[in-house]
Amino acid sequence: MNDKMYEDRRKKLYGYMLEAGFDRAIVGEPLTFYYLTGVMLHPYERFMGLVADASRGESWAVVPSVDSGCMRDSSVQEHVYGDSEGPSKVLGKLLRGGGRTGIEASCYTMRTGEMLKSLGGTFEDVSDVIALARVKKDPYEIEQIRLSAKCADDALSAVRASIKPGASEKEVVLALLCEMARTPSFHPDPFIIQILTGARSANPHGISGETRIARGDVITVDFCGYCNFYWSDFTRSLFMGGPDEINPELVKIYDIVHEANAAGIAAAKPGARASDVDRAARSVISAAGYGDRFIHRTGHGLGLNVHEAPNITSVNDGTILEEGMVFTVEPGIYLPGLGGVRIEDDVRVTENGCEVFNSYTKKREEMFLYEA
Repeated sequence: MNDKMYEDRRKKLYGYMLEAGFDRAIVGEPLTFYYLTGVMLHPYERFMGLVADASRGESWAVVPSVDSGCMRDSSVQEHVYGDSEGPSKVLGKLLRGGGRTGIEASCYTMRTGEMLKSLGGTFEDVSDVIALARVKKDPYEIEQIRLSAKCADDALSAVRASIKPGASEKEVVLALLCEMARTPSFHPDPFIIQILTGARSANPHGISGETRIARGDVITVDFCGYCNFYWSDFTRSLFMGGPDEINPELVKIYDIVHEANAAGIAAAKPGARASDVDRAARSVISAAGYGDRFIHRTGHGLGLNVHEAPNITSVNDGTILEEGMVFTVEPGIYLPGLGGVRIEDDVRVTENGCEVFNSYTKKREEMFLYEA
């Protein structure tokens, strides 16, 4: 464990907390806990939290006795409670002394809220402040996301030959799952592999099933995985057969989405607003007459969560892009009864522009599966 890296992250959080007027915060989301300590815990129904005291520049972990010793390799002091007494006594001691206290409200239950209420004082949601601390990735995080994106590229390259007429969506899902599982350090998520063929590809969030691939189909291949807990998210739209077998409107919208993807990537640079990226991609699709068929945001942040800040939407004028931010650019057009096209890449904002992590081809002529 590189404890200095986690110390630096905690110091970054303290700065954002003090700027927002918080003296202390209770962090409970396991991925945020990991981000700040390097320790991954799943407390299940038990309380787990990191008490971050920005005014003192210190943090303490409050963990159940079943996880005793988990912080031994960290500079964060561990406070253990047993099942019989619960965490309230330990928390009461650590929170003594007043000051404005925040809590990562989205990850705690109402039962925890009642327990904290019994300690006295008030607790305000600090989730947005924590998101600010996590939104700019450090070099280690960027390297993990870059590696994850490469693993995704390689997985599609390896599985491409199994995408053929007669194969079911679920069979292609299984092929991708097995390929990713064989890749060292890369962890697939079977619930976030989306293979949709034919008219079903017009559903941006469809669930893969028994439908079999047929010649003339457009096929959405959208899947995620992570390296050392850092996610990539990747989509390509493929055609089953040659150009003369595909509905011309599907080929047309592929070119439009490809152009929109490129426009969104070109707009991703320091000083731009998150909304500028969305508008750049969306304007291409709207100008082509399909604005009402682009029915979701242009992208979302990537990191320890597959969906996190920043949101790349037309209304997010408040987020100014900075070097180190990582997000997807994934415009799409969806035509009910015919099919849909989405092209998704993972990008990071660099000093002068952006880096595209995915290298898998997007050239339309290379999306046709002739040999199948």
